[in-house]
Amino acid sequence: MNTSIDAHAHLGDVLNPGGAKVIDSKGLKTPRFFDLVLMSEMLLHRRSFAGDALARLLWRAVARADQARSRCASMENLLCSMQENGVSHTVCMPIAPAVKSADLLATTQKHPQIIAFASPDYDKENFVKILEGDLRQGAAGVKLHAILQQKPLTDPDTFAAVETAVAASKPILFHCGVHCYYPKKHNSPQVPEYGKVDYARKLVAAFPKARFIAGHAGLYDVKQAIEALSTFKNVWVDTSFQPPGTVRALVKAFGPEKVLFGSDWPFGPQKIAIQIVEKACKKDKSLMQRIFADNAKELLGLDK
Repeated sequence: MNTSIDAHAHLGDVLNPGGAKVIDSKGLKTPRFFDLVLMSEMLLHRRSFAGDALARLLWRAVARADQARSRCASMENLLCSMQENGVSHTVCMPIAPAVKSADLLATTQKHPQIIAFASPDYDKENFVKILEGDLRQGAAGVKLHAILQQKPLTDPDTFAAVETAVAASKPILFHCGVHCYYPKKHNSPQVPEYGKVDYARKLVAAFPKARFIAGHAGLYDVKQAIEALSTFKNVWVDTSFQPPGTVRALVKAFGPEKVLFGSDWPFGPQKIAIQIVEKACKKDKSLMQRIFADNAKELLGLDK
């Protein structure tokens, strides 16, 4: 395939303060340790109810894996992954304040194969004006992460960020699914419950003219996401962390034109994410073309 667009990835350590410093770092490698996520990847994230229950039970191990991978989210490592896996473009999501929109927009000037989204920096009183400026400067969309930004999708500030994206005719990708990113569930900069699908449903219902991407298609809560969001015509989903069978279910529920290839790199390897989509498509080349490239091109306006 000549063009493969990873619609959901990150640059910089989005889980820790000053994470933008990682972008230009060299020689970063993930240390060896018990990585529960790696075991899931070997199975292409196929999981039973028991598997989901185990992942939730061992959430601290998953959080440690997230932390280790996030610390290695350098441009050097991303470009290497793209080259090795034939990914032509990668859409990178900042999460302010750890990694801000400006940090990623600066990289697009040197690396046109990187497509930057913008993140509302809620710490700034004038975050709406800043976000407007980021979109004028070329950000392709807006990223919302209620868990890490500790701001529910139903919050007035979130609504203001969405209104800004709609005014600029840009899509909005929001994290969807309950998840912990830090080994300490409490006293950490996160509110896992804000990932609940019901928040997403209320947001989507409030903005019928907006174009939303449900990140990870709900993660472990994918069944709830399908039930709650598939009836909305303005919702897309990405494939990150979903097994082949679930990707097929997403295609059936949302439509083949609403499913985007995504890896959530560095949290998920692009190689595994590609294998999952290929297996889900069962040699259907037209479907692969849609998921790997055409849907993202149309949604992001890359085909103009």
